[in-house]
Amino acid sequence: MKKFGLYFGRLQPPHKGHMSIIDTMISMGYTPVILLGSAQVNRTKKNPYTYAERVAMIHSVHPDVLIMPLFDLADNTKWVEQWKNILSALGGESTLFMHNKETEKGKYGVDNYITDLLIPVVPHHIDLSQHTTVDVCATDIRNSLGYGLDDAIGHLVDEPVLNHITTNNLAGTEFFQQLKD
Repeated sequence: MKKFGLYFGRLQPPHKGHMSIIDTMISMGYTPVILLGSAQVNRTKKNPYTYAERVAMIHSVHPDVLIMPLFDLADNTKWVEQWKNILSALGGESTLFMHNKETEKGKYGVDNYITDLLIPVVPHHIDLSQHTTVDVCATDIRNSLGYGLDDAIGHLVDEPVLNHITTNNLAGTEFFQQLKD
């Protein structure tokens, strides 16, 4: 039976911390599946990249990783149903890779969607804090891009991701220039 390692997040942009999680899944014998959150949201300060741009950036480092969209849904029942559909499509055994800090009550508001909604759907999980040591803040990266500091983020993202950002002039677009205002 195939073992899938699930990790979900917005990955705006994918950085060395995210890539370390993928490496950890592979080293533990899991087939990584990245569920890109806020798949339908882009060109906002919090979600500057499109789903397709994020997929391309991840595949520039890990070309064989399976990536699936995870849509923001206001209805928790529909959000859980989305997860059930993903798990059904994958088959096999799925394990959720997450940081224990993500399960703290109240971190994400009134409902902690991980402990209250997701753990019952994906009961197998691995605490990443015991396996990864890369600590990167995507918000800092996004803020730097608005100022054209591509070179300043080179130590935070893998070279292929940085190349994708600079080659496609993502940081130089009008949208990113407006972020600094």
